[in-house]
Amino acid sequence: MWGRSLLLMFLLLSCFSANLHAEDGELAVGEIAPHLSVGRWLLNHNTAGSKINTRLVVIWAPWCPVSRLVLHHLDKLQQEKLSQGLQIIALTPELPSFTEKVVKEGKWKHLSIATDEDWTTFREYMGAVGVRAVPYAFLLRRNEDEGDFTLWWHGSVVSRQGKNALAKFDEILGQVVTGKYDFVGAIKEIRMNKKLEGMLSELNGAAKNADQEAVSELIRAITQLPLDEVQNNRVANKCNGIAWDIVSKEDIEKIEAEAGLHIAKLAMDKGGNKKAAVVDTYARALFETGDLAGAIKAQKRAVGLAKNDSSLAKTLARYERKQRGEAEPKDTKKAAVAKVEDTRGFWRGRVNDLWNGCKDEELLLITPSEFTSSADEKRWTTASKRLREGIFKKNSHMEAGKVDLK
Repeated sequence: MWGRSLLLMFLLLSCFSANLHAEDGELAVGEIAPHLSVGRWLLNHNTAGSKINTRLVVIWAPWCPVSRLVLHHLDKLQQEKLSQGLQIIALTPELPSFTEKVVKEGKWKHLSIATDEDWTTFREYMGAVGVRAVPYAFLLRRNEDEGDFTLWWHGSVVSRQGKNALAKFDEILGQVVTGKYDFVGAIKEIRMNKKLEGMLSELNGAAKNADQEAVSELIRAITQLPLDEVQNNRVANKCNGIAWDIVSKEDIEKIEAEAGLHIAKLAMDKGGNKKAAVVDTYARALFETGDLAGAIKAQKRAVGLAKNDSSLAKTLARYERKQRGEAEPKDTKKAAVAKVEDTRGFWRGRVNDLWNGCKDEELLLITPSEFTSSADEKRWTTASKRLREGIFKKNSHMEAGKVDLK
């Protein structure tokens, strides 16, 4: 039953949106961890007689269903791994009155749970790494020389949805507890990620300024970095976004298009050649720089990768018309009328749901089957007219008496 509940409830990831302004990097892996500030112990598991060499600090919220489910999991881990020197402390900045009730309902027996109502630990841990979402974990390892704890790892306890959501976390925790975690390698990876993010940020700035020389130099530098698969994937995604912002501009200048092409090619080289979106961007860059044959070839690959994406096929057709010297056809709009069976005369669904069922040339028009009053009908007629005039976006919400343009 627990496994089934976990699978369902992991879909309910919560965000602890405290109003913090701490800068990233104030607490880094490899640094001495701040001492824990505890307001009140609600459950203090006795670790006397156990040599604690690993401490797991989990910041959670009693109102968060995912946090409560994670604590069930950690309660079992504490029982299993206390003999290996692991101590798990769950801290929350919520008031003791509410938290105590949740702790009693949780029936946890092996965890140490405390409040942090003055937010000191939250600021010194969560604020110091620029994180707000819970549940979030900090893995600390005791420094044998000084007796303090050093931060070895921090991250979200839940890495993905589904039954394997805790798999990555459990793997890292097991490695730290047994001393098999590659701490030196982790430090190198963190430093590389920071360097990479800085270079990608510079690349974005150079691209916006159409600084071809700086773009070329940064691409050369990024290409020479010893990146792993995850880092290469980050480069591909980031560069694809930068390139698309450039090449999709109206009235794009030649120097801008060339910069976009260089960045799009880097995205392709870093593994993006297997992603339809990246290949589509690369094709657009080739098109904007005048390489029609190359653009058509790349767009065909994008269409093949995406399989059923009609928008990519439509773009391919446009490139092919351009190559043949044909003029672009005029838009021919058709009205797709959807009758909605609702006795109150309201349509409470999404325009997007029906829009996706229309052909590319069709314009969505929705009419309710009946109205509760002449005023409803008048409002709906006005809304329908505005829809036909192209004012509404695809993700608009519409009702007979209400128009929401979010």
